[in-house]
Formats: sequence, structure tokens, C-alpha cells
Amino acid sequence: MARLEKADARQPSPRNFYDSALSESERLLLEAAAGVDGLADEVAALRVRLSTALRERPDDLQLALYGMNTLMRMVVAQYRLSPRASKELADNLTMVLNNFADQLVRSDQ
Repeated sequence: MARLEKADARQPSPRNFYDSALSESERLLLEAAAGVDGLADEVAALRVRLSTALRERPDDLQLALYGMNTLMRMVVAQYRLSPRASKELADNLTMVLNNFADQLVRSDQ
């Protein structure tokens, strides 16, 4: 059985466990990424990449299903993670239901 090499001399910083595994440019990006709240940017980026992939490979059903499934899981996670998002979802659903009710009332008159 092979022995493990001595661990890297760089130890994780107390602020971020992964810091020692990143390059200098990645550490700068990590600082910027740490300031992002929620998954909105990731969802938007995935939507763009999925759109591009489907345009380039319109017959690839497996790609479409995988991308859409991933997008769906990210959106569900986004709403589960954020209390603010839960309130926004509830407010949006209330607005949709109120608009729907308004349309029903108008059509009955």
C-alpha cells in the first residue's frame, strides 16, 4: 500500500477551508463569490448555458433533460435556502391567484 505524501505546507486559513487549494486568481474570485447571496447568479448562468447547449445540440434529449433537471433542483434549492425567497414566492403566488380570481369575476359579470 502506497504511503501518502506529506501534506501540503499551506494550511487552510481560518476564514476559508478551501483557500489553500486555490490559486491567487481563484482566491480573488472566491472573495467576490463569498459576497453573493443565494443562487440567482448560478441559476441565471445555468439558464444561459442550457439555452446555448440546446441551440447547438437541439436533438440531444439527454442533454436537455439533464440540464432542465439540474435547473429545477437549483431553483427548488434556492427557495429552500432563503427565507426572503420564500416570502417572495408566497407574494408572487398570492399575486397570481388574485389575478386569476379577478379574471374569473370579470368573466362572470
